[in-house]
Amino acid sequence: MNGWSIVIIDVIDIIFAANTQGFETRNIDEPASASVIRGPRDGFVESIDVNISLVRRRVRNKKVRVENHWIGTISNTKIAMMYLQDRAHNDTVLEIQERLGHIDIDAILESQYIENLIKDSPYSFFPTVYSTERPDDVAGAILEGRVAIIVDGTPFSLVLPCTLLKH
Repeated sequence: MNGWSIVIIDVIDIIFAANTQGFETRNIDEPASASVIRGPRDGFVESIDVNISLVRRRVRNKKVRVENHWIGTISNTKIAMMYLQDRAHNDTVLEIQERLGHIDIDAILESQYIENLIKDSPYSFFPTVYSTERPDDVAGAILEGRVAIIVDGTPFSLVLPCTLLKH
């Protein structure tokens, strides 16, 4: 599912190679949970690579960092941390890396799993993690110095840290 398939026919000394990587994905469309009157109408999809490219299209800077993590002992779900190197506080980046590194779970099927496992207080009335389907929201957050977490298989991305005004 992540690479090429090779067929070797020994009798006639021929090798066939076919690109079989990837999965079927839906088209980029306006997010159902966050429609806008003015502004971009594209939303995240279930492919992490597409979602990263939607953010990179808006923040075309060589200082954008994407750190990949694989979480889930069974699902091995790809998680990407995105931030702007000069704007994100190093302490924040290190804290998020540490919290992601301490996650011990069988499977991550949706970004809410990550949200529940890394947020400060699960019972707080105040938001600490912002969830969005909009790439422009994530791009704006990265430009403000916050960190985005994009999870493969879900159209919702997380932004940290979150303040009451930014939720």
